Amino acid sequence: MCGFSFGYSLSMHEVEMRTNMAHSLNLLKERGPDQAGCVFRDGAIFGHRRLSIIDIHSSLQPLTDETGRYTLVFNGEIYNYRELRGGLKDTWTFKTDGDTEVLLAGLVLEGLSFLKKMEGMWAFCLWDSKLRKLLMSRDRFGKKPLFFSTNGKELWASSELPALKALIPYSLSENPKSLVSYLEYGFCPAGSTFYSEIGEVKPSHYMWWSEGAGFSSMAYWNPFDHKVEGSSYDLKDLLESSVSKRLVADVEVGAFLSGGVDSSIISSIAARHQKIKTFSIGFRDPSYDESKYAQSVSAWIGSEHHAEYYEESAIGDVGDLTLRRLGQPFADVSLVPSMQLCRLASRYVKVALSGDGADELFSGYQRYQGAVLLQIYFKAPVIVRKVIEKLVRSLPETYVHHSASLLKKAQLFIAQSENYEKGGYIAPRNWRRSELYELFGLTGETHLEGAEFELIKSPDDILEMMHRDAFNYMVQDILRKVDAASMDSSLEVRCPFLDSKVAEAALQAPLSTHRSLFAGKKWLESSCYSLVPKFVWRRRKHGFSVPVGEWLLSSQAREILLYSGHDLNQKFIDGLLLEHSKGKDHSQRLWALYMYLLWRLRR
Repeated sequence: MCGFSFGYSLSMHEVEMRTNMAHSLNLLKERGPDQAGCVFRDGAIFGHRRLSIIDIHSSLQPLTDETGRYTLVFNGEIYNYRELRGGLKDTWTFKTDGDTEVLLAGLVLEGLSFLKKMEGMWAFCLWDSKLRKLLMSRDRFGKKPLFFSTNGKELWASSELPALKALIPYSLSENPKSLVSYLEYGFCPAGSTFYSEIGEVKPSHYMWWSEGAGFSSMAYWNPFDHKVEGSSYDLKDLLESSVSKRLVADVEVGAFLSGGVDSSIISSIAARHQKIKTFSIGFRDPSYDESKYAQSVSAWIGSEHHAEYYEESAIGDVGDLTLRRLGQPFADVSLVPSMQLCRLASRYVKVALSGDGADELFSGYQRYQGAVLLQIYFKAPVIVRKVIEKLVRSLPETYVHHSASLLKKAQLFIAQSENYEKGGYIAPRNWRRSELYELFGLTGETHLEGAEFELIKSPDDILEMMHRDAFNYMVQDILRKVDAASMDSSLEVRCPFLDSKVAEAALQAPLSTHRSLFAGKKWLESSCYSLVPKFVWRRRKHGFSVPVGEWLLSSQAREILLYSGHDLNQKFIDGLLLEHSKGKDHSQRLWALYMYLLWRLRR
């Protein structure tokens, strides 16, 4: 796991480009503390920071082929690189034993068709010095980020926004569409950022760029392209194979273990292959705590378990982490415990397995159950629904986790009903559109336009929610959070549920395979029931979050929320803070706003 930056300019002097690249690489040092490299060739500059996982003493980057025509900078892991190498060795003389040269050889010899053969997570830039043309690509679910910017004649790209900004010689402006989408959902849609001049390569896509011709982009993978025939026996085998591939490393591999279904399955399969260390974060607030379940699963699978309690002081660090790693607002507060979990794991291992992806692929979120209820709810008369919605919103709340509050579940249900009725992307929302009009001080006649989401059409409402989550919420929130938290601790995180074969089987399965009327993960349970203790299957869905309600009333948070260097309706913000202080929980709205204002203040 690594980080890289790339630049191309015929107008900028080499000395200036090298100086900027040195600054950019310094900002990426946590992504790759083991080695740094920089190469300049005829207006193109390549920088790389390495976290050594495979072929530790070789496979240095930037990597150039023998002819000097192609240069590669690459971030990620190609899990099937050994098999791919076998198909290339007759036409390529390999000098290293890692996956980087396999990627270079495959792209040079086979072109874009090689992308479809790769199983792994990646972002890369491949420069063709003869044609002065750049190829960029990201893995199927975008686990590894890749940002870019151009003024037409120059091109700049990097693994992280702050490192990219260190290269760009022109000014940047805020993207208003991204702000609308961010406040609603907590993250930017795929392909967009908070800067109008900076884009992002989309997951499962490649992009070509050359001076004059500009960009061309195309998807190389669609999970619905090829019919998958599966059974519960097949799914278990697919997961066994996926975990096995992700245990390949020249360093020790551990696993995150919350005690929930997803992480327990992955940890259990890994423990069947080798002795592993597992890691979890507990909470002193019992409505948030899962530590006892993690400890029980660890004892059952025989892992060496390491756990810590969440430290309240970590909330104050998350703003610095967000600006340092993400470089733009990000509203998922679970970044805080994720950061602490990664710091814990990195003291013992350089690689950790995660259960991310199972909720989206196997129908695990409670909002899918909520969608079933909504289908019933919308059969009630409109007047009845309006009365229910008004009553639910008027009731006071506490700051406990929603899993321990029927009222919070009811309020989430009502918020979800608005999206469902309008036919938009149904996902957890921080701000309703009506609230955004107040926040921006706009009248109802003004049209608020956000950036576009990937709106995949599916034959069933709930399947459509799952599929949209897989290519929106999971990609731009869950995986982005894990990448930021793990890379800040120089830890590589691998997600077996996101293996392409597992994902294709899950995404193509009918809804009846995934869930009964009110319960999801039906296929996962029938396939993997014996892999974990029985109590794991009986537990309610919990999630991974922190109690920030009271912290938002601290002087540190209030100072930012009362910051006046913006065009928002401060009176409306003050009103939310007052209601929040009296017990009406506005944690999600205020946290999203806090992170945005912090970015505005410090960018």
